[in-house]
Amino acid sequence: MLWIVQAFELPFKTLPDIHTDYLLELVLAMLGLSGVRMVEKIKGVAK
Repeated sequence: MLWIVQAFELPFKTLPDIHTDYLLELVLAMLGLSGVRMVEKIKGVAK
């Protein structure tokens, strides 16, 4: 993303740190819930 900042000459010198451990945990939890929902729909258990 640093090239975007440089291409548009934005006033940022550095980008903020992203805590990927929390982000990864959240994404995997959402994928797990959607997988469970898909299995329920296939089996006909979902309302």
